[in-house]
Amino acid sequence: MREIASWIDAERAGAFCGRYALLVFSLSAVGLFTAGISLWCLLDRLESRVRHSALRYGQQGPCSPILSTFRDRFLGPFTHLVDCRSPVDHLVPFFTISLVSLTVTGAGFLILALEIGQQDWLVQFDHALSASLHEHSPVNAVWIFQLVSGFGDPSTLASISLLFLIAMAVAGQWRLFFLWTITLPGAGILNQVLKNALQRPRPQLPNPWIAESGWSFPSGHAMCSVVIFGLLAYSICFLPTSRAVRLVFGLSMILLVTAIGFSRLYLGAHYFSDVIAGYFAAIFWLVICTAGDQTARSRQKGGALMERTKEISVLSND
Repeated sequence: MREIASWIDAERAGAFCGRYALLVFSLSAVGLFTAGISLWCLLDRLESRVRHSALRYGQQGPCSPILSTFRDRFLGPFTHLVDCRSPVDHLVPFFTISLVSLTVTGAGFLILALEIGQQDWLVQFDHALSASLHEHSPVNAVWIFQLVSGFGDPSTLASISLLFLIAMAVAGQWRLFFLWTITLPGAGILNQVLKNALQRPRPQLPNPWIAESGWSFPSGHAMCSVVIFGLLAYSICFLPTSRAVRLVFGLSMILLVTAIGFSRLYLGAHYFSDVIAGYFAAIFWLVICTAGDQTARSRQKGGALMERTKEISVLSND
Protein backbone atom coordinates (compact mmCIF):
# COMPACT_ATOMS: atom_id res chain seq x y z
CA MET A 1 0.00 0.00 0.00
CA ARG A 2 2.84 2.36 0.84
CA GLU A 3 4.47 1.58 -2.52
CA ILE A 4 1.26 2.49 -4.35
CA ALA A 5 1.00 5.75 -2.41
CA SER A 6 4.61 6.60 -3.28
CA TRP A 7 3.66 6.73 -6.96
CA ILE A 8 1.26 9.61 -6.24
CA ASP A 9 2.50 13.06 -5.29
CA ALA A 10 0.97 13.75 -1.88
CA GLU A 11 0.84 17.53 -2.22
CA ARG A 12 -0.74 17.44 -5.68
CA ALA A 13 -3.26 14.83 -4.62
CA GLY A 14 -4.20 16.84 -1.54
CA ALA A 15 -4.49 20.07 -3.52
CA PHE A 16 -6.67 18.38 -6.15
CA CYS A 17 -9.01 16.80 -3.58
CA GLY A 18 -9.28 20.11 -1.74
CA ARG A 19 -10.09 22.08 -4.88
CA TYR A 20 -12.90 19.69 -5.91
CA ALA A 21 -13.89 18.61 -2.39
CA LEU A 22 -17.59 19.42 -2.73
CA LEU A 23 -17.84 17.45 -5.96
CA VAL A 24 -15.98 14.49 -4.45
CA PHE A 25 -18.16 14.56 -1.34
CA SER A 26 -21.39 14.77 -3.37
CA LEU A 27 -20.41 11.89 -5.63
CA SER A 28 -19.33 9.83 -2.63
CA ALA A 29 -22.64 10.45 -0.84
CA VAL A 30 -24.68 9.52 -3.92
CA GLY A 31 -22.54 6.45 -4.50
CA LEU A 32 -22.86 5.36 -0.87
CA PHE A 33 -26.63 5.73 -0.92
CA THR A 34 -26.93 3.94 -4.26
CA ALA A 35 -24.68 1.11 -3.09
CA GLY A 36 -26.77 0.68 0.04
CA ILE A 37 -30.03 0.53 -1.89
CA SER A 38 -28.55 -1.86 -4.47
CA LEU A 39 -27.19 -4.18 -1.80
CA TRP A 40 -30.53 -4.18 -0.03
CA CYS A 41 -32.40 -5.03 -3.25
CA LEU A 42 -29.89 -7.78 -4.03
CA LEU A 43 -30.27 -9.36 -0.59
CA ASP A 44 -34.04 -9.02 -0.76
CA ARG A 45 -34.13 -10.80 -4.13
CA LEU A 46 -31.76 -13.50 -2.84
CA GLU A 47 -33.98 -13.94 0.22
CA SER A 48 -37.08 -14.40 -1.92
CA ARG A 49 -35.42 -17.00 -4.12
CA VAL A 50 -33.96 -18.95 -1.18
CA ARG A 51 -37.26 -18.94 0.70
CA HIS A 52 -39.09 -20.12 -2.41
CA SER A 53 -36.54 -22.90 -2.90
CA ALA A 54 -36.76 -23.91 0.77
CA LEU A 55 -40.53 -24.17 0.60
CA ARG A 56 -40.46 -26.03 -2.71
CA TYR A 57 -37.88 -28.58 -1.57
CA GLY A 58 -39.62 -28.94 1.78
CA GLN A 59 -42.92 -29.86 0.12
CA GLN A 60 -41.46 -32.43 -2.26
CA GLY A 61 -40.99 -35.04 0.42
CA PRO A 62 -38.01 -37.41 0.21
CA CYS A 63 -35.20 -36.34 -2.07
CA SER A 64 -31.63 -37.26 -2.85
CA PRO A 65 -29.01 -37.13 -0.06
CA ILE A 66 -27.30 -34.12 -1.67
CA LEU A 67 -30.51 -32.09 -1.89
CA SER A 68 -31.51 -33.20 1.58
CA THR A 69 -28.19 -31.97 3.02
CA PHE A 70 -28.48 -28.70 1.12
CA ARG A 71 -32.02 -28.19 2.40
CA ASP A 72 -31.25 -29.02 6.03
CA ARG A 73 -27.92 -27.20 6.35
CA PHE A 74 -28.54 -24.12 4.24
CA LEU A 75 -32.09 -23.46 3.12
CA GLY A 76 -33.68 -24.12 6.49
CA PRO A 77 -31.34 -21.92 8.58
CA PHE A 78 -31.35 -19.20 5.94
CA THR A 79 -35.15 -19.14 5.81
CA HIS A 80 -35.25 -18.91 9.60
CA LEU A 81 -32.63 -16.15 9.50
CA VAL A 82 -34.44 -13.88 7.06
CA ASP A 83 -37.72 -14.25 8.95
CA CYS A 84 -36.18 -12.95 12.20
CA ARG A 85 -36.60 -9.29 13.11
CA SER A 86 -34.10 -8.86 15.93
CA PRO A 87 -30.29 -9.18 15.66
CA VAL A 88 -30.37 -11.46 18.69
CA ASP A 89 -32.08 -14.12 16.55
CA HIS A 90 -29.09 -14.56 14.25
CA LEU A 91 -25.98 -14.41 16.41
CA VAL A 92 -23.64 -16.36 14.16
CA PRO A 93 -23.62 -13.87 11.24
CA PHE A 94 -23.70 -10.98 13.72
CA PHE A 95 -20.58 -12.14 15.56
CA THR A 96 -18.85 -13.02 12.30
CA ILE A 97 -19.39 -9.51 10.98
CA SER A 98 -18.35 -8.13 14.37
CA LEU A 99 -15.06 -10.04 14.31
CA VAL A 100 -14.29 -8.84 10.79
CA SER A 101 -15.16 -5.25 11.77
CA LEU A 102 -12.91 -5.36 14.84
CA THR A 103 -10.01 -6.69 12.78
CA VAL A 104 -10.37 -4.13 9.99
CA THR A 105 -10.95 -1.09 12.19
CA GLY A 106 -8.27 -2.03 14.72
CA ALA A 107 -5.68 -2.63 12.03
CA GLY A 108 -6.74 0.52 10.18
CA PHE A 109 -6.35 2.69 13.26
CA LEU A 110 -2.91 1.26 14.03
CA ILE A 111 -1.76 1.86 10.45
CA LEU A 112 -2.92 5.47 10.57
CA ALA A 113 -1.24 6.04 13.93
CA LEU A 114 2.04 4.63 12.62
CA GLU A 115 1.83 6.74 9.46
CA ILE A 116 1.26 9.87 11.54
CA GLY A 117 4.27 9.07 13.68
CA GLN A 118 6.51 8.59 10.63
CA GLN A 119 5.53 11.99 9.16
CA ASP A 120 5.46 10.48 5.68
CA TRP A 121 3.09 10.52 2.67
CA LEU A 122 -0.14 10.66 4.65
CA VAL A 123 0.97 13.66 6.68
CA GLN A 124 1.93 15.54 3.52
CA PHE A 125 -1.45 14.70 2.02
CA ASP A 126 -3.21 15.89 5.19
CA HIS A 127 -1.48 19.27 5.15
CA ALA A 128 -1.99 19.80 1.41
CA LEU A 129 -5.67 18.86 1.62
CA SER A 130 -6.29 21.10 4.63
CA ALA A 131 -4.61 24.10 2.97
CA SER A 132 -6.43 23.55 -0.32
CA LEU A 133 -9.81 23.21 1.39
CA HIS A 134 -9.27 26.45 3.26
CA GLU A 135 -8.24 28.22 0.08
CA HIS A 136 -11.19 27.06 -2.02
CA SER A 137 -13.99 27.26 0.56
CA PRO A 138 -16.87 29.55 -0.46
CA VAL A 139 -18.58 31.35 2.41
CA ASN A 140 -22.01 29.85 1.71
CA ALA A 141 -20.61 26.33 1.90
CA VAL A 142 -18.81 27.19 5.14
CA TRP A 143 -22.11 28.25 6.74
CA ILE A 144 -23.74 25.00 5.68
CA PHE A 145 -20.95 22.86 7.09
CA GLN A 146 -20.89 24.87 10.29
CA LEU A 147 -24.51 23.85 10.71
CA VAL A 148 -23.71 20.22 9.87
CA SER A 149 -20.79 20.24 12.31
CA GLY A 150 -23.20 21.35 15.02
CA PHE A 151 -24.87 17.92 14.88
CA GLY A 152 -21.60 16.47 16.16
CA ASP A 153 -21.08 19.00 18.96
CA PRO A 154 -20.94 17.53 22.48
CA SER A 155 -23.99 19.55 23.55
CA THR A 156 -26.09 18.28 20.63
CA LEU A 157 -25.03 14.67 21.09
CA ALA A 158 -25.61 14.92 24.85
CA SER A 159 -29.12 16.27 24.27
CA ILE A 160 -29.96 13.47 21.84
CA SER A 161 -28.60 10.90 24.27
CA LEU A 162 -30.54 12.34 27.21
CA LEU A 163 -33.81 12.32 25.27
CA PHE A 164 -33.28 8.75 24.15
CA LEU A 165 -32.33 7.63 27.68
CA ILE A 166 -35.53 9.16 29.02
CA ALA A 167 -37.56 7.46 26.29
CA MET A 168 -35.97 4.08 27.07
CA ALA A 169 -36.60 4.53 30.80
CA VAL A 170 -40.26 5.35 30.16
CA ALA A 171 -40.61 2.38 27.79
CA GLY A 172 -38.88 0.07 30.24
CA GLN A 173 -36.07 -0.82 27.81
CA TRP A 174 -33.52 -1.18 30.59
CA ARG A 175 -31.06 -3.28 28.63
CA LEU A 176 -30.75 -0.60 25.96
CA PHE A 177 -30.63 2.02 28.71
CA PHE A 178 -27.68 0.21 30.29
CA LEU A 179 -25.98 -0.17 26.89
CA TRP A 180 -26.17 3.58 26.28
CA THR A 181 -24.89 4.49 29.75
CA ILE A 182 -21.85 2.25 29.20
CA THR A 183 -21.09 3.05 25.55
CA LEU A 184 -21.31 6.86 25.60
CA PRO A 185 -18.96 7.64 28.52
CA GLY A 186 -16.60 4.95 27.29
CA ALA A 187 -16.37 6.58 23.87
CA GLY A 188 -15.52 9.96 25.41
CA ILE A 189 -12.88 8.47 27.68
CA LEU A 190 -11.36 6.44 24.84
CA ASN A 191 -11.18 9.53 22.63
CA GLN A 192 -9.35 11.54 25.29
CA VAL A 193 -6.93 8.69 26.01
CA LEU A 194 -6.05 8.37 22.33
CA LYS A 195 -5.67 12.12 21.89
CA ASN A 196 -3.34 12.42 24.90
CA ALA A 197 -1.34 9.37 23.83
CA LEU A 198 -0.68 10.59 20.27
CA GLN A 199 -0.73 14.38 20.88
CA ARG A 200 -1.08 15.56 17.29
CA PRO A 201 -1.51 19.34 16.89
CA ARG A 202 -4.51 20.67 15.00
CA PRO A 203 -4.20 22.28 11.55
CA GLN A 204 -2.61 25.71 11.66
CA LEU A 205 -4.41 27.82 9.05
CA PRO A 206 -4.50 31.58 8.48
CA ASN A 207 -7.87 33.03 9.53
CA PRO A 208 -9.45 29.63 10.30
CA TRP A 209 -13.18 29.17 9.91
CA ILE A 210 -13.42 27.58 13.34
CA ALA A 211 -11.13 27.68 16.38
CA GLU A 212 -10.72 24.47 18.37
CA SER A 213 -8.47 23.58 21.28
CA GLY A 214 -6.91 20.30 22.31
CA TRP A 215 -5.23 17.59 20.30
CA SER A 216 -6.37 16.59 16.84
CA PHE A 217 -5.98 12.80 16.45
CA PRO A 218 -8.54 11.19 16.39
CA SER A 219 -11.49 13.48 15.70
CA GLY A 220 -13.89 13.63 18.66
CA HIS A 221 -16.80 14.82 16.51
CA ALA A 222 -16.37 11.93 14.07
CA MET A 223 -15.91 9.37 16.81
CA CYS A 224 -18.78 10.41 19.06
CA SER A 225 -21.23 10.97 16.20
CA VAL A 226 -20.61 7.42 14.93
CA VAL A 227 -21.22 6.06 18.44
CA ILE A 228 -24.42 8.07 19.07
CA PHE A 229 -26.07 7.65 15.69
CA GLY A 230 -24.80 4.08 15.40
CA LEU A 231 -26.47 3.27 18.70
CA LEU A 232 -29.67 4.84 17.40
CA ALA A 233 -29.57 2.63 14.31
CA TYR A 234 -28.82 -0.42 16.48
CA SER A 235 -31.59 0.37 18.96
CA ILE A 236 -34.23 0.77 16.26
CA CYS A 237 -33.69 -2.90 15.35
CA PHE A 238 -35.49 -3.84 18.58
CA LEU A 239 -38.53 -1.71 17.80
CA PRO A 240 -41.56 -2.94 15.83
CA THR A 241 -40.56 -1.26 12.57
CA SER A 242 -40.43 -2.52 9.01
CA ARG A 243 -37.19 -3.40 7.25
CA ALA A 244 -37.67 -0.51 4.84
CA VAL A 245 -37.78 1.94 7.75
CA ARG A 246 -34.61 0.41 9.19
CA LEU A 247 -32.88 0.67 5.83
CA VAL A 248 -33.75 4.35 5.34
CA PHE A 249 -32.86 5.20 8.93
CA GLY A 250 -29.55 3.33 8.77
CA LEU A 251 -28.50 4.94 5.49
CA SER A 252 -29.52 8.36 6.82
CA MET A 253 -27.31 7.86 9.88
CA ILE A 254 -24.37 6.82 7.69
CA LEU A 255 -24.77 9.88 5.48
CA LEU A 256 -25.08 12.14 8.53
CA VAL A 257 -21.89 10.92 10.22
CA THR A 258 -20.08 11.13 6.88
CA ALA A 259 -21.22 14.74 6.48
CA ILE A 260 -20.14 15.55 10.04
CA GLY A 261 -16.69 14.15 9.41
CA PHE A 262 -16.37 16.06 6.14
CA SER A 263 -17.48 19.27 7.84
CA ARG A 264 -14.59 18.97 10.30
CA LEU A 265 -12.21 18.76 7.35
CA TYR A 266 -13.90 21.60 5.51
CA LEU A 267 -13.79 23.94 8.49
CA GLY A 268 -10.12 23.18 9.15
CA ALA A 269 -10.67 21.67 12.60
CA HIS A 270 -9.09 18.32 11.70
CA TYR A 271 -6.96 16.56 9.14
CA PHE A 272 -8.26 13.82 6.88
CA SER A 273 -6.52 11.06 8.85
CA ASP A 274 -7.98 12.43 12.10
CA VAL A 275 -11.52 11.87 10.84
CA ILE A 276 -10.84 8.41 9.40
CA ALA A 277 -9.11 7.37 12.63
CA GLY A 278 -12.13 8.65 14.58
CA TYR A 279 -14.41 6.47 12.47
CA PHE A 280 -12.19 3.42 13.02
CA ALA A 281 -11.98 3.91 16.78
CA ALA A 282 -15.72 4.54 17.08
CA ILE A 283 -16.70 1.45 15.09
CA PHE A 284 -14.25 -0.65 17.11
CA TRP A 285 -15.74 0.51 20.40
CA LEU A 286 -19.33 0.33 19.16
CA VAL A 287 -18.89 -3.24 17.93
CA ILE A 288 -17.45 -4.32 21.30
CA CYS A 289 -20.39 -2.82 23.17
CA THR A 290 -23.10 -4.19 20.88
CA ALA A 291 -21.46 -7.62 20.86
CA GLY A 292 -21.59 -7.60 24.65
CA ASP A 293 -25.25 -6.66 24.49
CA GLN A 294 -25.95 -9.48 22.06
CA THR A 295 -24.17 -11.95 24.34
CA ALA A 296 -26.30 -10.89 27.31
CA ARG A 297 -29.49 -11.10 25.24
CA SER A 298 -28.63 -14.57 23.94
CA ARG A 299 -27.97 -15.84 27.46
CA GLN A 300 -31.24 -14.39 28.66
CA LYS A 301 -33.09 -15.92 25.73
CA GLY A 302 -31.38 -19.27 26.28
CA GLY A 303 -32.31 -19.24 29.95
CA ALA A 304 -35.93 -18.43 29.17
CA LEU A 305 -36.01 -21.23 26.59
CA MET A 306 -34.63 -23.74 29.12
CA GLU A 307 -37.24 -22.69 31.68
CA ARG A 308 -39.98 -23.09 29.10
CA THR A 309 -38.66 -26.53 28.16
CA LYS A 310 -38.73 -27.60 31.80
CA GLU A 311 -42.31 -26.39 32.18
CA ILE A 312 -43.40 -28.33 29.11
CA SER A 313 -41.60 -31.42 30.37
CA VAL A 314 -43.30 -31.21 33.75
CA LEU A 315 -46.73 -30.75 32.16
CA SER A 316 -46.18 -33.68 29.83
CA ASN A 317 -45.17 -35.95 32.73
CA ASP A 318 -48.28 -34.94 34.64
